[in-house]
Amino acid sequence: VQTCALPIWPMFIPLRGDKLARRATQLIVGLLLFGFGIGLMLQSGLGVPPWDVLHQGLAVQFGSTVGVWSIIVSFVVLLLWLPLKERFGAGTVLNAIVIGVVIDLSVAALPETEGLAAWLMLLGGILIIGVATGMFYTPVGGDIMLVETSVLKGKESLEIGRAHV
Repeated sequence: VQTCALPIWPMFIPLRGDKLARRATQLIVGLLLFGFGIGLMLQSGLGVPPWDVLHQGLAVQFGSTVGVWSIIVSFVVLLLWLPLKERFGAGTVLNAIVIGVVIDLSVAALPETEGLAAWLMLLGGILIIGVATGMFYTPVGGDIMLVETSVLKGKESLEIGRAHV
């Protein structure tokens, strides 16, 4: 098992494990696709995922861009994570930065659309985000709360179950 344990910060999980280059590539491609999918959905004008509704509202209320607010909110959530003494890795930090940057690049490059083109962009964004999610899983945002709830209860793994509304 290869380990690249640079003591950068005690809260940072060292990079290690087999197939590190393949996993890193898969993570980066997944993050790029995720940001692009959100950009497509934003430019469709028909809706975005829940966290991006928050980012979009902050951009409208306080200025700047959806991508910048995505990065800011991600780092605020990470700061809130610190008192829980839960370590995080490079993927979590990359998630916070890469997705926000790609959202802004996508929005700048893609036209706003209407009608059938808007629906195709929305559906394309949903599909791309689905593929991207399959490529990586980094607990950021709402997922941190699931992880922390598990940690606070002293469990070593997450439980998955059905929710009835």
